[in-house]
Amino acid sequence: MTAAMSQSSPQPEIQTHAKWCPPDSVAAALRPAIWPWLTETGSLTNRLQSEFGQAVEVERLSEANDGDGALRREVRLHVGGRPLVYAVSHIPAAMLDSLDWMTSLGDQPLGTRLFSQGQTRREDLRVARLEADDPLAERARQGLENGAPVLWARRSRLLVGNQAMVVVECFLQGESE
Repeated sequence: MTAAMSQSSPQPEIQTHAKWCPPDSVAAALRPAIWPWLTETGSLTNRLQSEFGQAVEVERLSEANDGDGALRREVRLHVGGRPLVYAVSHIPAAMLDSLDWMTSLGDQPLGTRLFSQGQTRREDLRVARLEADDPLAERARQGLENGAPVLWARRSRLLVGNQAMVVVECFLQGESE
């Protein structure tokens, strides 16, 4: 984790063995077919809707305040009933205070709402290959009948104005789709 990331918004409490690295440090020969999705800088939700021509459904897995007043939100994004992305967001208390709609998202996609603000940008993008026994991969696949053994994930900061939140997204289709 970079120093800037840890100072501005802490990483969500996620157990993982992942070795997060900048996308450009991954050799082209090792990049999975989902690479364009991993390196998407805009709204992943909007890209899913555009690619599949269907609405993205949000399955809320958990949503709770942590000890410092931040909100931790875990969701799965589905298209056509198929789970495609597991995401964990850590939204600091200061951001919740200034963007009070975040506490009442319900089953609405966070990314769509954030990127419609016009001031949102993604930075500190990192990617990782998660082995089958990685705790983050296991959590992402929890409750799914068929899950790819190896997953790719990304971690980034979403900035809205001068405030930042951390988002970790795991792509549930594995390496080849």
